[in-house]
Amino acid sequence: PFREIDYARFDPEAALDHLRLFNVSEVVALSPQLTSALQGREDVTLVEQIPPYSLFQLEGGSGRYVEPVRAVPVRSPRTGWRDKALRWFTRRPLPEAPLVFTDDVRVGTAEPDPWLAAPEVPLAPEVRTEEEVEAETITIHTSRPGHPLLVKVAWHPRWRAEGALGPYLAAPALMPKRTIDNTMPR
Repeated sequence: PFREIDYARFDPEAALDHLRLFNVSEVVALSPQLTSALQGREDVTLVEQIPPYSLFQLEGGSGRYVEPVRAVPVRSPRTGWRDKALRWFTRRPLPEAPLVFTDDVRVGTAEPDPWLAAPEVPLAPEVRTEEEVEAETITIHTSRPGHPLLVKVAWHPRWRAEGALGPYLAAPALMPKRTIDNTMPR
């Protein structure tokens, strides 16, 4: 729909990674090309066929709206965020480090070059989270306060965090935050 943007070609591998990023767990396929590509994958299960549609279940996603970030977030100025988010979103493979649009120096590391892939510095594993998603609220409990979390909900400037830094706008348009005191029992 936008002539100035170079869109990707048919790439089920990248598409499934992107869908999992948005917590999508099912795909309805219409085209024979997509149906055939999905039927040949071990991480996708055919659930139902109602011609001309095929419903597939995606495996490998967490099914969660809040996930611990696996690599140190990369901080980038908000100017030109849409173009930078598109570059981040179209990298293969999808980066582990979220690209966060803020000038807040408490967030991650500064982006060294907006045109190059940022270095990925792994964060400590084994962070547990629990979430309660309601109409206007997401309550999050974590086993490691201070560890950045990715909230897989579209960012909006009126979202507010209590007991955490953020939320911040992150590529492609999600909300990372860093919890401060919202903990869960060990």
